[in-house]
Amino acid sequence: MYVRLGFSIATSVDPDVLIIDEALSVGDQRFQQKCVDRMTKFREAGKTIIFCSHSMYLINELCADTLWLHKGGIGDYGKTPRVVSEYLASLKRGAENEGAENKAASPKSVSLPEVVIEDIRLVDDKGKRLENIRQFQAVVVQIKTVCTGPPLKGHVGIEIGQPDGQSVFGTTTKIAGLRPIEFADEQIVELVIPSIPILGGAYRAIVSVGDEHALRLIHQVSSAPFTIESDRPEFGMVWIEHHWRLPNTPRAF
Repeated sequence: MYVRLGFSIATSVDPDVLIIDEALSVGDQRFQQKCVDRMTKFREAGKTIIFCSHSMYLINELCADTLWLHKGGIGDYGKTPRVVSEYLASLKRGAENEGAENKAASPKSVSLPEVVIEDIRLVDDKGKRLENIRQFQAVVVQIKTVCTGPPLKGHVGIEIGQPDGQSVFGTTTKIAGLRPIEFADEQIVELVIPSIPILGGAYRAIVSVGDEHALRLIHQVSSAPFTIESDRPEFGMVWIEHHWRLPNTPRAF
C-alpha cells in the first residue's frame, strides 16, 4: 500500500526525473500495468527515468542505458543490451567458479591419452583471436591436437553450452558424415560457424576426441568461458528468425 501511494504521489506532480526502486515487484498485475503505462508516458514525453531493478526483462524493455552496480562500485555502464549481456555472463562465471572451488581435485592420470587436445581457440574468419563474440558474427573454433603414439584414426566432437552444464548445441565430424581423421603429430581441426545465433551470456566449448566409430572417448577438454554480446532484447539461448501476425493481418494461406 505504501509503495502504491508513493508511486501515485511521485507521478502525479509531473516531475522531470522519476526514480523507481523495484516498484514493479510488488502489488497485483493491475497495479504493475498502471506503473508501466505511467512510465511509458514519461519516457514518450522525453523525461528522465531512473529505474532500479533485478529484472533483466524490465530493464531491457524500459531502459536505453544501464548502470550495473557491483560490490559498491560500477561494474559496467552503456547501452542496455551490452550491459545486460555482461551482467548475465558475470553471474554464470560466478556460479562456475563457486562450483569449481567445491570440487575435490581429481588425481592426475598416469599415462597420456593416445590423442591429447592441447589447445582450444576461438577466432574470427580472419584468424584473429576473439575475446568477446558478437552475436551473428563468424566464429571459428580451432582445436589443436597432439598424437602421443602411433597414428590413430578418430573423430572430433564439440558441444557449446553454458557454464552450469546446459547444452546449447553439439555436433561431431561423424554426425557431419566426414571420414575419420588420421591423427599424427600435431594437427589443427576447425569448426566454422558462419553466423553464431546464440543470445548474450557466458558459454564454453567442450571438445572431445573419440575413436573411428565415435564410441570410445579418448580425450575431452573444456575451453575457458567466453562471452557473447547481443543487441537483441529477446530472452533464452538462441535467436530464431520470426515475425508476428496480428488479428486482421492478411495471411498467405
